[in-house]
Amino acid sequence: MKKTLIFILMILVLMVSSCNLFLKEEYGELVLSFDGSLPDGARALDANGLPVLSSSPMKINIIREDGYTITRELGAEEPKSLVELVPIGEKIEIIVTAINPSGQWSGRASHTVVSGQNHVRVLLNKNISGLKSLLFTQKKIEVLGQDAYELKFYMDGKEINAPQSKSEYSFGRDSLGRLYISVNVGNAYIYRYTSEGELLDNAQRSISCFANDYTTGKMYGINGSGGVHEIKENLSLSPAAIANLEHYQGAAAIDNNRVAWLLRDGPINPLKIEAKNLDGSSSSGPEEIKDHIDITGCKESKVNDFFIRGDYVYVLFTTVNESITSSDPNLYSLGGIARYNINNLAAPPVKIGFSDSVSFENQLLKNYDYSANFYGAVKVIGFDEENIYIADDGFDAADTPAGARIVKNRNRIVALNIATNTLSFLDERTAKWYNEWKEWRTPNTKTVVWESLYDGSSRSGMNYYQVEKGDENLSGANPFITSSVHESSGVLYSDVFCYDSAENFYVSGKDDNDEKLYRYVLEDDGNYETDGEKAISEKPTTIAVSVSSVPDDAGKTILFYYFESGYDHNIGRLAWYTDDFDHASQLRNITLNDLDQNDTVTAMTANKDGIFVAVKTVTGKDSPNEKYKITVKKYAHQSLGSPAIISAVETVTVVNETSTNYPNVVVPPSHWTAEQANAYINEDLNALYISDGVLYGLTTNQKGYIKDIFSKATEVFIGGKLLKIGNTESLGSYVVVLYKNDGLRPETSGEFAPYRFIAVKPKQLVIASDGYYGKETTPRNKNKVFVFDIGNWAHPDETVTQTRINLSKQLVYSGNSFIWTIE
Repeated sequence: MKKTLIFILMILVLMVSSCNLFLKEEYGELVLSFDGSLPDGARALDANGLPVLSSSPMKINIIREDGYTITRELGAEEPKSLVELVPIGEKIEIIVTAINPSGQWSGRASHTVVSGQNHVRVLLNKNISGLKSLLFTQKKIEVLGQDAYELKFYMDGKEINAPQSKSEYSFGRDSLGRLYISVNVGNAYIYRYTSEGELLDNAQRSISCFANDYTTGKMYGINGSGGVHEIKENLSLSPAAIANLEHYQGAAAIDNNRVAWLLRDGPINPLKIEAKNLDGSSSSGPEEIKDHIDITGCKESKVNDFFIRGDYVYVLFTTVNESITSSDPNLYSLGGIARYNINNLAAPPVKIGFSDSVSFENQLLKNYDYSANFYGAVKVIGFDEENIYIADDGFDAADTPAGARIVKNRNRIVALNIATNTLSFLDERTAKWYNEWKEWRTPNTKTVVWESLYDGSSRSGMNYYQVEKGDENLSGANPFITSSVHESSGVLYSDVFCYDSAENFYVSGKDDNDEKLYRYVLEDDGNYETDGEKAISEKPTTIAVSVSSVPDDAGKTILFYYFESGYDHNIGRLAWYTDDFDHASQLRNITLNDLDQNDTVTAMTANKDGIFVAVKTVTGKDSPNEKYKITVKKYAHQSLGSPAIISAVETVTVVNETSTNYPNVVVPPSHWTAEQANAYINEDLNALYISDGVLYGLTTNQKGYIKDIFSKATEVFIGGKLLKIGNTESLGSYVVVLYKNDGLRPETSGEFAPYRFIAVKPKQLVIASDGYYGKETTPRNKNKVFVFDIGNWAHPDETVTQTRINLSKQLVYSGNSFIWTIE
């Protein structure tokens, strides 16, 4: 006699009466009762996590001889009874399925309807016939400086939080739909939950993989060495291993007393698959699987899960590269399934949901069809009579201003039809599976402002703060960058800074005698955290960060810094792969061959289209013929592997050649008259910035000589302009003034004196204005923050900064002169 573990969940009573008064004689009345409300009705059992029938949904199919099916679905709270008319003499098949939050239990019976009452028993197998998709999210966290993990399940709207673990979890379900979780809480434990999600029990056991035999109903645990033990009802393990899986590599499945597992029989040998009966007989394999799951041009694939259904072993795998490096210069998230015949592993497997070979363009997958393929097959999460359900975990990557970046996490449930091997996909919004990669986001930083500090002797530097508007009271606030002005040593930070297109912040500083560049990374909470420093040989005048458009340097971020060496104009370069500033390396310098001793670079920015520099050309310096001209030049990116001597590929004039009104005297400014000093004019292009492929610039115009203590000026003014220089792809030939205030009147001087771009925000420009007005002996400093909505230039939001935020320079009166200084 077969020893099949079955239980009677219900006695299905079919009562067919010949009701001549009410019905035609050829029909009988079929009455089904499952909740005991009718005679011989079923009992509702709930032992060991089985469904409570009186409160569980049910599905009943009555299949007639011609294939016509009567389907009735009974809700959880509905009476479990129904009445149907069935022809006498008809042979019918009855399939009943009881459902709970974890799975379903099915049974069937055949019966030929005869005259009179009919009694039919439907026996539901104690073993589950299908598991609902188990939604879960595993999250890596940090506890007391150590890695740890959290795991959350979602069962029919109910959340289950597993105990925190010091290592990654393993979990699986048995034939009763109960959930088993392996947790490392210092010691290894098994936690077991009912099929409704209630904690049932736990025991101290070390299991690396759960494997349930859905045919026999037995639950197994596999330890890290490949020993297979049956897990008993009291969570004890069979004393001796039922089987030993040689060279076990963490993935296995068991069904119908057969086990298949992943192995590697040598440190450099390829992965293999092997199968055998649990008693050791009738083995198949081992067979290499590398050629069946690896994707050309990608990393070696990682096997995540095994599952057996019928005579087939389904091997789930992924290959992922989440950051660009020299060894793997592309971003991708790929995976799939290889289906093996468990009785003949040497036969070529069926490949499902992936392509053997993919192509890349600009570090991204080219024309890959995710509507038919996996992002990453990571775990079997359910099954029924027709399908296997799989967690699909991966990401989309795209080109951004910062280069190739992850732009969206993808979490899907994939249904694999076991008859046709076809796939269908459903986006999952609750579960995150195993991985959530950091997504590229449209930059939206807080505003950075700074105060200039001076010790009254020789040490000066900047403290930097993050603010929302700029008028906040910062007394008691901690800067995120602090200069050691009042100490004998330490870093003195300059006002030479920039952002990259991923919102990170860079600033130059001097650490005692060493010039350095410092990087600060924007965290998820919007605050900056230090990310290291790199020594450079020269003090930079201006800096910029971009990705390279040179194919050989694809995927690298480059920090450019301009410095002069004699009459040479040089751009130094630091380069690193994304988010790996620790390994930034100093590369060969670029020499700007088309600049000479009359030229000075005052600002710089960069993107994939090139390097853009503001050049101020002064001729006839310190003479009545002194004139200045301001241009912006575009230089092409150069290979990092060699030095380069280059000239601009485009130049646009910002300010035409203009006389400074230097007086026609042979004596220095200390002997100028006040009228001569007041008439002196000057302009500077202080900053360049790129937003959505448009290059913007900030200029200031000054009237009145304020360079040193002998300036002699008695009234000094400053104004400025916000400019559109052009498109970075092609600059064009003219500059557009977007906003200006010439500042040449006492009431307007210093009201708009743009100096730096101080935030990265979508569709906005945020600008620090460092202005002044001075007359006779009284200086008035004016420090503001302007916010422009791009396209709405006439009406910026204007905020006067709190007194502490004095920005870079102050107008002071000393020695009968106005001086514009950081001291």
